[in-house]
Amino acid sequence: MIGSHSAEIEITSCYNDGEITGTNIGGIIGNSTGSGTIKLCKNKNTINGSYFDGGIAGYLNTRNVEVINCSNHGEIIINRTDPNEGRVGGIVGFYFTSTLKNCYNTGELITDGGVSRLGGIVARNNSGATIKNCYNIGKISKADGTLAIGGASGGINGYNYSSII
Repeated sequence: MIGSHSAEIEITSCYNDGEITGTNIGGIIGNSTGSGTIKLCKNKNTINGSYFDGGIAGYLNTRNVEVINCSNHGEIIINRTDPNEGRVGGIVGFYFTSTLKNCYNTGELITDGGVSRLGGIVARNNSGATIKNCYNIGKISKADGTLAIGGASGGINGYNYSSII
């Protein structure tokens, strides 16, 4: 839907049912350095990523983008060769200094093993970001079908620098 933005934005009631392939991608927005709100949005199809990727947003490196009442139901498949990189989240890959609330993931996160952060909701929850009232029932696994247990993998958050309520 939106590749990248750096201004004030409000995205409401958007729905993605198309397969997406790329880097720093999400079902609704790939990359944001602006501010605003993403609410009532849904991804239903496959995301084929390789770095910061999520069902709703790939990379939210900003101080004020709230994500509210969003859901992911599609598979997120990430292919990486470097095990020290890559962040994949059911809702957001990388989240910085804002609030994500009332969101859920039912889609499976699948890695070839070259991902350092996997989270059912957020892969990397950075400084000042809050995850509130969210849940994940999607499987987190490796491409060979085994569960992804190494690195930093979590049902809600893969790597946390902030708060989960």
